Amino acid sequence: MYPMIYFQSFRQLGSGNEVFVAMPMGDSDFEPIWTDVYENAIKSIGLRPYRVNIPKTGDSILIDILRGLRRARLVLVDISPDDKSGEYPNANVMYELGIAHTIRLPETVIVVHRKGIKIPFDISHIRALEYDSSDVQSARESIRSYLDSALANGLSLRDELIDTVWSVMDPTCRDFIAHEWYIASGRAAQISKDKGENYYHPHPGFFKYPVGNYIYMGWKDEQLRPAFGRLLEYGIVEATETQWDIVGNKPRLALYRFTALGEAVADRFTNIR
Repeated sequence: MYPMIYFQSFRQLGSGNEVFVAMPMGDSDFEPIWTDVYENAIKSIGLRPYRVNIPKTGDSILIDILRGLRRARLVLVDISPDDKSGEYPNANVMYELGIAHTIRLPETVIVVHRKGIKIPFDISHIRALEYDSSDVQSARESIRSYLDSALANGLSLRDELIDTVWSVMDPTCRDFIAHEWYIASGRAAQISKDKGENYYHPHPGFFKYPVGNYIYMGWKDEQLRPAFGRLLEYGIVEATETQWDIVGNKPRLALYRFTALGEAVADRFTNIR
């Protein structure tokens, strides 16, 4: 049960190049914070600032919010009150913060507020960092330092998760990962090319569920099936598509691929270069 917490948590680590920013919108006091502080600080660390703007139509923006929160490397949430919310944080911002804390690791969610504001008791337990909105340069440096720290923590956590996954893998699982990563990562094709040989694999990047009574990498079918089930359970591999037999319209080959976690584990531990 303990490792599963790590495996599920790994999926909450964003792999994109964006920082999702949740902040009050439509308030003239906050636009300079977005352009002069957040955009500048985020770009300075090599990431792209992103926020969901208020639509001009009546369309819902929930999908954009969910997609942005899921894919972002980091989430930056400004709980400073705006003119409409008075002494309390903006309601839309708090809604996005709630979703972020539900689907992401806390280490990837940075909560900030203007210096001197009073945080409501209901959210006083949340770690919130200050910035000085009256000094653009100081605010920019503060936000950048918060982002840098979160990135470092995220990398450390990612390394810990990968190490934990590999440590609980049995030999059958490890052999399966090594063999299929050799093909899926294109190493087999490159080695053949370097030797001047032709290489053909019908499903590069994919593999099929190991079925049938045969020996695979020295392991028998009764050993492979449980091992493959564990790889699915741990989130190392996932189903992608099924090829259909035109005659009779019956599925004949279920294809699988490595997840982001599986790729990270295989790339670190298989020593296939």
